[in-house]
Amino acid sequence: MATAAAGAAWVAEADVPDNPGPPGVKAKEIEAVVLLARRLGAARLNLGPFLAAYAALGAALLQQSLTSDRPQLVLYACIAVSAAHVLSFLFTHWSIAFNAAVNFRRVAKLADAEYIHVIPHKFGGQAAIVPLEFRTARDPHSGEERPEVAFEFRKLRFNYHAPGNAFERLRFPVHEPFAYYLRASGYGAPDKVAAAAAQWGLNKFEVPVPPFGELLKEQMLAPFFVFQVLCVGLWCLDEYWYYSLFTLGMLIMFECTVVMQRTRNLRELRALQTPKQRLLAYRAGKWEEVPGEALLPGDVVSIVRPKGGPGAEEKVIPADCLLLAGDCIVEEAVLTGESTPQWKLPVGGGGVSPDETLHIKSHRQHVLFGGTRVLQHTGDKAARLRTPDGGCLAVVVRTGFETSQGQLMRTILYSTERITANSWETGAFIAFLLVFAVAASGYVLHHGLADASRDRFKLLLNCIMIITSVIPPELPMELTIAVNSSLVALARKAIFCTEPFRIPFAGKVEVCCFDKTGTLTTDHLLLEGLAGLPERPPLELVLDPAALPAAACHVLAACQSLVQVEGELIGDPLEKAALQACRWTYGGDVAISPDKRVRAAVVQRYHFSSALRRMGAVILVDAGEPTGPAPVAVLKGAPEVVRQHLATVPPHYDATYKHFAAQGARVIALASRRLSRELSGPDLRALPREEAEAGMTFEGFAVFQCPLKPESAPSLAALAASSHMLVMITGDAPLTAAHAARQVGIVTRPVLVLQHKLEAAGDGPGAHHTPGSAAADAEFEWLSPDESTRLPFSRDWDELLLLASENDLCLTGDALAHVEGAGLGRRVIPLVQVFARVSPEQKELVLQALRACGWTTLMVGDGTNDVGGLKAAHVGVALLAPSALAEQAQRKHRAGDKQDKQRGRAGGASHAGASPAAPAPAPAPRGGRPGELAAPRPGGAGAGKGKKGDKPPPGAALVEQYRAAGRPVPPAVQRMADMLDRLDAEAAGGADGPPMVKPGDASMAAPFTAKAGSVAPVLDVLGQGRCTLVTTVQMFKILGLSCLSTAYALSVMYLQGVKLSDAQATLSGLLTAGLFYFISAAQPLPALSAERPHPSIFCAYFFASLLGQFAAQLALLVGMYRLALGAMPPAEAQGSESDFAPNLVNSVCYLVQQAMQLTTFAVNYVGHPFNTSLADNAGMAKSLRGSAAFLGVLVLEWFPPLNESFGLVPIPLHLRAALAAGVAAVVVSTFAWEHGLRAAFPAPRPPPKGYLAHGPALERARRQRGALAAGGGGSAAKKRHRVSLTIASSDNAALHLPALQRALARLPRLDTLCLEAADGQLSSPESLAPLLWAVGGELPGLRALELELGGSSWEGSDAAWRAIGRGATKLTRLAAKFYGQCVTLEHFSLLSALGALASLSVAGSRQPHSQQCYDWLGGLAPSLTHLWLPLADDRVGLAAVAACTGLRSLALSGRTDQRGLSVAECGALARLVALTRLDLLCVEQGSDPALLEAAVALPRLAELHVAGLSRAALPHLARLTALTRLQGSWIWDDDAPEAGPVPAACPSVVELVGGDNVPWAAFPGLRRMQSRGYMAAHHLQALTQCCTALTALGVGGMRWSGDALECVAALRGLARLPALRELQLTIKCCEQAAALYEVTQLTRLRVCIDDLRVDDNGEFALPQPTSVPPLIMAALGRSMPELRALEVDWPGGSASTSPAEGTALLGALAHVRCVMLRGVGAEAEGALRAALSCADACGLPRPAELIVHSTIA
Repeated sequence: MATAAAGAAWVAEADVPDNPGPPGVKAKEIEAVVLLARRLGAARLNLGPFLAAYAALGAALLQQSLTSDRPQLVLYACIAVSAAHVLSFLFTHWSIAFNAAVNFRRVAKLADAEYIHVIPHKFGGQAAIVPLEFRTARDPHSGEERPEVAFEFRKLRFNYHAPGNAFERLRFPVHEPFAYYLRASGYGAPDKVAAAAAQWGLNKFEVPVPPFGELLKEQMLAPFFVFQVLCVGLWCLDEYWYYSLFTLGMLIMFECTVVMQRTRNLRELRALQTPKQRLLAYRAGKWEEVPGEALLPGDVVSIVRPKGGPGAEEKVIPADCLLLAGDCIVEEAVLTGESTPQWKLPVGGGGVSPDETLHIKSHRQHVLFGGTRVLQHTGDKAARLRTPDGGCLAVVVRTGFETSQGQLMRTILYSTERITANSWETGAFIAFLLVFAVAASGYVLHHGLADASRDRFKLLLNCIMIITSVIPPELPMELTIAVNSSLVALARKAIFCTEPFRIPFAGKVEVCCFDKTGTLTTDHLLLEGLAGLPERPPLELVLDPAALPAAACHVLAACQSLVQVEGELIGDPLEKAALQACRWTYGGDVAISPDKRVRAAVVQRYHFSSALRRMGAVILVDAGEPTGPAPVAVLKGAPEVVRQHLATVPPHYDATYKHFAAQGARVIALASRRLSRELSGPDLRALPREEAEAGMTFEGFAVFQCPLKPESAPSLAALAASSHMLVMITGDAPLTAAHAARQVGIVTRPVLVLQHKLEAAGDGPGAHHTPGSAAADAEFEWLSPDESTRLPFSRDWDELLLLASENDLCLTGDALAHVEGAGLGRRVIPLVQVFARVSPEQKELVLQALRACGWTTLMVGDGTNDVGGLKAAHVGVALLAPSALAEQAQRKHRAGDKQDKQRGRAGGASHAGASPAAPAPAPAPRGGRPGELAAPRPGGAGAGKGKKGDKPPPGAALVEQYRAAGRPVPPAVQRMADMLDRLDAEAAGGADGPPMVKPGDASMAAPFTAKAGSVAPVLDVLGQGRCTLVTTVQMFKILGLSCLSTAYALSVMYLQGVKLSDAQATLSGLLTAGLFYFISAAQPLPALSAERPHPSIFCAYFFASLLGQFAAQLALLVGMYRLALGAMPPAEAQGSESDFAPNLVNSVCYLVQQAMQLTTFAVNYVGHPFNTSLADNAGMAKSLRGSAAFLGVLVLEWFPPLNESFGLVPIPLHLRAALAAGVAAVVVSTFAWEHGLRAAFPAPRPPPKGYLAHGPALERARRQRGALAAGGGGSAAKKRHRVSLTIASSDNAALHLPALQRALARLPRLDTLCLEAADGQLSSPESLAPLLWAVGGELPGLRALELELGGSSWEGSDAAWRAIGRGATKLTRLAAKFYGQCVTLEHFSLLSALGALASLSVAGSRQPHSQQCYDWLGGLAPSLTHLWLPLADDRVGLAAVAACTGLRSLALSGRTDQRGLSVAECGALARLVALTRLDLLCVEQGSDPALLEAAVALPRLAELHVAGLSRAALPHLARLTALTRLQGSWIWDDDAPEAGPVPAACPSVVELVGGDNVPWAAFPGLRRMQSRGYMAAHHLQALTQCCTALTALGVGGMRWSGDALECVAALRGLARLPALRELQLTIKCCEQAAALYEVTQLTRLRVCIDDLRVDDNGEFALPQPTSVPPLIMAALGRSMPELRALEVDWPGGSASTSPAEGTALLGALAHVRCVMLRGVGAEAEGALRAALSCADACGLPRPAELIVHSTIA
């Protein structure tokens, strides 16, 4: 009021901003604001209208009193108006909107406003009406005065800005250019300091603690409490005094407990503020020391490490500051959970542009956050303002609650207001019950008004009581207890929650997302070695420090950001592991070699940036050279990024790092470059980063292994088994992320990565097309980790679904940006299992997309990069591991702690019974090691206990007072002291109610904080969430049944005179309260179940269970009422308005209601598979047993006085028997009904993979793909039709010719026609002439004609050929294969009209061709691109062939007994310069050099097939630079030529098809090799030595030549081929199979398991029945984790396999997409099919596709 009055006085004098309309608000915390002005006096709507109503009612009452003796209607109206008046006052406390409408009026102008109605966003807390502040503000820098209108809401100040007509958060200097901060010089005068203090306030966290009475008043004015008091009053009017007073006392005690807890929390939060440093601030041109609370935004301060005085180490930075000069090492674990100290860099060091704008999120490496601790500082003597204490120069940018620590404090401060269950569900459920209550009340009112003798007051009272029974008094208390119990349980497991309303969400979680580094994997990296070193094999790992190159050691030792704090190195675990591995020492920016001969001093650092993905440095290497230290630029980073900065990229660069990355290693590329010695120290420090990192020399790959945490794989396996979808979101490389995801079970199928095609080269899509544009689609592709599969990116939804159904998908950050830009994010993101190389903003995007799909999400992370995702998820869990400083302090003070414990034990022995001074350590979280304790709370209450100066617990202090006075401690005082200590410890640990989350317990990152280093606490959070959700649902059901029973008892039974005594109602309420309390004490089971709880009460199961149980209970109650009424004398019957009197009906109905109450609790208790069973819940079980025993004593009437005290009369034996039988029947029926409904209506489970959520669309896509495959492919609008006709005989063709012609006429889009003679001979080929005629006449759109015919003569069919030529004018491909001498090129020459023919293939006909044929062939020369022609003995046609200069593919064949092409004839082929493929199977012996010499003139030749290649051909092959595929047999004279020198190499050949005598050394770039015949062992060894880039190898179907054991060594050599992915071969012994197990990198394998024996004579023996093949196949599956396709020829028809062996085999091959087994035999086939059926029925692992054939095709 005072503020508003002052504002009104100011308004009369100053110029208030004239707003054009109602102002808005620009703040993420507030949704809207409304200007208000107070209503005064009778203008208030809760006063003026009621005064008028009272006056009218007073006049009416006076008139009725004078004219009538019974003014009851007026009295009733007075009561109603008074009740409405009271409610109007209460609603002003309950509803801010109602208060704004009643006591205030809306205004549009600021000049008319006094207050403002603030409406926050959802989950932003409650709305509020706060006063507007009007004042004249002065600018702290310019001194200009201006009017200011502002308000404060939740510790945040909002100012009005006229240009935007909106309120905005108080602006702090956090979005200015860096040049603005670099010019900062502090406040120059005291008046500017005062102006800044008036604008921003003091740097304090003011936490007011309201008095106990005020908080209790607030609690007692809550809607539920007022309603409960009203119900108590109604029961008192009905003369239930004991029950009413018991209920009222219970409610008051609960509210007092809540108020005490809130008061204690506020006091602890106020007392536990971490002390702030006193800093030197530059004000008025000089440095002066100011307390941390007096700092203001714009102050220039000196940041130093706190020193001196008690508790100096605990003091923190008082505000958020921007570092201007010098650098600092700070610990931010209290805010972000980062256990590694952070290196803060100055903005004045050249790292940022002066014109760049500060963004704290992206420039956090330059910001010192309030609440963090300075571990080390290094001042800059060259700074613009020199600090007198040698500190770092910084400028304050945020203070108070605006700092990062202040935001965390606000979250903790206002979190207690949101401890509630789902209020929407509560209201809807009450509305559902209200329907039954209104019906019952209407029933009573209808019958009561029909009876004129009924007391209308009691009738109205009874109707109101029925309606109010819908909301049981226990509802808010029980729902709050359920959430509080979960908070306490989580706090005991070192899991702290700042937003309790999210606990039930944890029970609904469907998708679990995890960060990788530091979350699933450890922070303790291990350097496996350096790979890719010069003069060493690319895949060789070198770890011996003596063998490491000096340049690589310089990079590892000096290119890092480690800092030394108190003699110990602290920093990035990767850099620590690298330094330890190379055995260099580091200190003071100088790295020293192990032999102390080399020193590397760091001159300039280019710090690591997540955007750049690299780090560099300039160092001076002093190796004792006479010329002095040498300047060297060093660089390390992601391999694809470092590649851009290399002067020369090694040939095996990509293959090497991808090989290790695919194995889950973290690969860092190292590079360096010597700089000019002429550069001085200042020149080196001023060297731009771009110049220093250019033209680098590659020094090797540092291969680090980041092992999984021991708890990761079991925890994620438990999550997957408990019906959760798993997703990984990480900033790591895609190959590393995919490998780690496979280790923990996130990835279970082959992986495809969507990434930019140039990403491997370090170039992103931004340099080409805009992400999301259609033009950028071609720049992305789906790529398997081994690069064996490449698929183009398509936006087609069906293709994406099909891809996701067959593979696990991975998206990189660039691909995610493209997908989101294309508008596909919400559809594609749920299909993906791994997100790699994503930014923090993209993590938030992924969570938002998953939430948009309707899934409840969980995110688990450990650091700052995960904050966006943790906030965006429904449930965010931040892992707050012990900080590096805490671990260091723990090691440092271990000896002192041990002495303290010894002194404590000594003190305890001298004072027996003394209470311990500190609470017991928190138990280890789930999954922790035995004996592992929760991390100490930095700066919290537990920090430093036992040290001097700490406040002892209250009990210990009380005992100490007695001892100090020399008096003995009485036992009563000792017991009181123990109780006080226990209560104090429980208050610190939160044992009695919601625990207070203290700074250090939680981070600002997430609503849940687990003080553990693993993901195991996630199981606790989800388990507790399910427990809370189940408990809440069962409470709703129990309360619903109780309300329905009460409504019936107060209506129908009440009209019949059935009532309860006061003692009976009190006992019932007492038992109900106790049972509800014990229900909330249920604990979750240690293991999560695959079955999920129902996420909402609005489901078929809930309402069917509720109504079914109510029906059974109602039937029992009505039945027993009628039996008792029949057995009771009529004289004992009571009326509805009579007072309670014990009779038989009342006694029986009460016992039935009590039995139903116990049955409701027992039947609806939900134990397994979510909570502890009823037997394990000791309190609940004992309470039920005790209540049942007490009820049994009442029924059996063992103590008649007890029955009389509760108003019970003796019950006849037959009624007692009927009561027992009826109760037993209801218990059995409701139990069966409840558990039957649980089985019939299970909660829905989320799919294990995202694509399964689109079942109908996926099935439709599969059907469309099958239809396209059956129809030859193509789009729906342009389907191509292909018809194949097989003709058994000419008679058959003549018979069906009309039908064939009609069928062809119905295919206007016929594209391809194939005619085949089944037996290869036709007795009367002339009969096909009409059909060919029909082809020409009926199919004008024919594009391709394929003929496979036979016969002795085709004479007389020339007209048919001409018909084809005239009709099928669009024919572009003609292929014919003939048997016998039936058709020659002569017939084709009749097709003179086919001018567009592009492909002509003639095989089988070897008749000489006429000149007419060659003329026709010459006429086709312009269009022909493919020609397959048998030359036979005809040499004339070669000139015609050479005239077809447009040919791209040429195949010339001849018989082997005829002479091939001569040397002279080979030269004619040089004219075919467009050829890309050449097949010559008619080359004479020794003419291959001449042929290849001619082929050199063919610049585009990529495929060559020549029979009979010799040594002399190699130099010519080397000149074919475009040649990639070579096929032919080799003629070689040497014994082992493949291992010896070769005349020339062919580096361009990547695919080879040939025999055994291949000169392997001539093909170093070979990637695919297929041997047509057998291959000797020494040939294979030579192949593995010379062709290390091989990706596919096939050795035909023959057996290995040579000794079987010799082949074993050759097979083991395949493991040394890192790129090998496909293999086809035959094994003939178990040793060879064992050698094959070492080839673990394969993705496709076709193997023939030969189990035939050879006898002494060299003959094959009979097949040997054995079960070796299935064992070999199982071992192959287990040893090859990346295997996608397996084909096995199992030539053992009598081999036996049991179903158990089949099941084991399927399990070992479960990760293989397709398994094909041939030749297994009938028995083994049956066993495998039986195992397959068993696996499908039991949900056992099995391959996605299994094909079994009993024979080998």
